[in-house]
Amino acid sequence: MSFRFNPPPNWPTPPGFVPEIGWRPDPKWPRPPDGWQFWVRDPPSRHPWGAPKFYLEKRVRYFQYLSRSKVKMLYEQIDRRIRDRIAVSLKINLQVIEVEGRQRDVETNDSDMLKIVLSHLDENDSIGTVDEPRAFFAGQLPLSWASWSADRFVYLGGRTSRTILGLGGSVHHLTSRLNTAIPPVTEASSEPGLENHLREVLSQDVTEVDDNYSNDIVQWASRASALHRGHPTPMEFVARLLARGEASIREENWAVRSDFEDLRNFMSVPIVVGSPLYIADVN
Repeated sequence: MSFRFNPPPNWPTPPGFVPEIGWRPDPKWPRPPDGWQFWVRDPPSRHPWGAPKFYLEKRVRYFQYLSRSKVKMLYEQIDRRIRDRIAVSLKINLQVIEVEGRQRDVETNDSDMLKIVLSHLDENDSIGTVDEPRAFFAGQLPLSWASWSADRFVYLGGRTSRTILGLGGSVHHLTSRLNTAIPPVTEASSEPGLENHLREVLSQDVTEVDDNYSNDIVQWASRASALHRGHPTPMEFVARLLARGEASIREENWAVRSDFEDLRNFMSVPIVVGSPLYIADVN
């Protein structure tokens, strides 16, 4: 399900209007009805992608984050005949050796394994967008980085014109940490694990926390994404969907990134939370 901007009936917005980042309603416009929902769900479309799928492009990538454990797990679940077919179409040579009379695949390199996994997920319509995610989602957005919880997990926040994004995972998967003795933090890639990490590092800044907030990864992720943590960097990514919902950043007692200020105008904003397969610089 995707979200559609739903302006109040007494606002003079044109049909199909979608607010851009930084947009604010004219203060002369009438006050919205109490409890008005500015974002409503739309029925899912068959194909959310209206542009070329960047994650299938054949080009050199500079990876900042690569979850080899998730990629390998998905790769090994693909039927061998399907893997072979995809490999041929991508001109990837999957070597096979014979051990005690039985054939066994030689594990391919990380980049080729990722290409095969992404092609397979795409064939099964499993990759959506940030605004319209599926089991996985992809995007090219400016993202801000932070590593928390004793430098054990990494979190990236960003937004589209209408959706807040949060991505979380273990620092073990950062390419800059490949040769360091950092044990993987597997729970950072799960919904309850990431929620626990975010609660641990952010709860000290929340003065009043109700039960719904304290047990909701969407609320914690909205705060983590909106916090100012330096200049956002253009990135591309494909991630597994962990959670989605709506959250509010209307609280006035904590600072947010300048590009999130306009979201304070809304009672609630769609948010998507995921765990990346990869994150790379946008060339």
